[in-house]
Amino acid sequence: PAVLFSLAVLWLVFLFSSALGVDPDLFARLAVGKWVIEHGAVALKDPYAFTPTLPVWIDHEWLAGVVFYLIWNLGGDSLLFWLKVGFATGTIALTLAAIRTRNKNIAPWLLLLILLDISYIWTSTIRAQVFTYLFLPYLFLAIEKFEVSRSKLLLYTLPIIFIIWANAHGGVVAGLGLFGIYSLLSLIRSRNRSPLPAIVTAISLLATLINPYGIQYWDYLLSASTMHRPTITEWAPLTLPSGLLTFTLIGLALFTLLRYRSHIAPYSIPLLIAAAYVALRHARLAAIFDLTAIIFLAPALFHLFTDLRKHLPELFIKLTRASTIVICGMALFAVQKFGSMLLSGPALDYSFYPVKAVDWLIQSHRSGDVLIDFNRGSYLLWRGYPDLKVSVDGRYEECYSEETVELVSAALNPKSPQFEEALKVVNPDYIVIEANSQEALAAQSFGKEWREIYQDKSFAVLGR
Repeated sequence: PAVLFSLAVLWLVFLFSSALGVDPDLFARLAVGKWVIEHGAVALKDPYAFTPTLPVWIDHEWLAGVVFYLIWNLGGDSLLFWLKVGFATGTIALTLAAIRTRNKNIAPWLLLLILLDISYIWTSTIRAQVFTYLFLPYLFLAIEKFEVSRSKLLLYTLPIIFIIWANAHGGVVAGLGLFGIYSLLSLIRSRNRSPLPAIVTAISLLATLINPYGIQYWDYLLSASTMHRPTITEWAPLTLPSGLLTFTLIGLALFTLLRYRSHIAPYSIPLLIAAAYVALRHARLAAIFDLTAIIFLAPALFHLFTDLRKHLPELFIKLTRASTIVICGMALFAVQKFGSMLLSGPALDYSFYPVKAVDWLIQSHRSGDVLIDFNRGSYLLWRGYPDLKVSVDGRYEECYSEETVELVSAALNPKSPQFEEALKVVNPDYIVIEANSQEALAAQSFGKEWREIYQDKSFAVLGR
């Protein structure tokens, strides 16, 4: 277990060392965390945008923002990076603990394969979803402890976990759903089964109402969970080739259910089906199935691995040698990267964002409304508030109607049939665009009243 755990962490450090991009959502989280710390409460009305926003801003990730802001305030980007490593390490540790509750053995290649597929959870600096993928294996560990040894301790802690989860990330819906399925099955499997899981589920559901918005929280969360997001690729159905590993794991799950069903706990089958459904429906939720599969299918997959090794010994000797070489090389690279990061700290990549352009606006004491695209709006929101207000940002369904998002999109696209009318309605003081885009090269297409007042290699600012 210690070797497996070390290999898994080295694998993630290896991946993290080449993935230092900053996710747009992080900036909105930091801004929210700062607001909560400074005001002692969440904002029920959006203070950052100048375009029309929803009547009530229900920020279901406000607690994640507070955590991220406090960590950033202590140690900047570097400490946020190591916080991510800490979350990833916790997820691995809880996953291994859940697996080993029922079976002390696990195929090392399988663990690394799963980690490769779920690594997207942590590759961008840090997102609120890290809470879901820490609490999900904790939930499964509580279930396995109760099923295998009748240990109730972790079950008793779940209502507290769900309070934190509900205020940190919307993945609480998946957690409660999977826990509810298990609890229902525990009631109907046998008359002699303990009703404790069902009782804990009911208490946990009530516990999620401990949030700044009360019952409105669930009204928002359920509508957001079913919302159609055609322009956001991670909410699209899982497809090939990006979903190859998850599809492979689904295939392995079907095979083991047929061939090694005696090694699979019956209550885990509905959980696997539900997790596979959400993964196939939304690519960003593939990790939910991956974690569910690695924990509940581990005994069956280990027997499959053992049988293959017996029937194909020469192949497995070659695979073992090849894997050893790859893992050792990866470990050396990871250790080297780890050492350099300890000395200098991770250099996060901000090239996607208009850092210099926003700095220029701030340093030249500009204030007003800024028309900016969806993905960069959160950076301006974080750096420019309160003097600069954004047109739209990545908070999307939390704050903006679909009409507002479409209006801003049209106002930024001179080729749109609605461009002139949209730009007139939005009526910004400044426009931030990419300097190397086709629209930027023809900045005059925004109208005679607009001129370029700032430009660097990546971005330009237009003013009246």
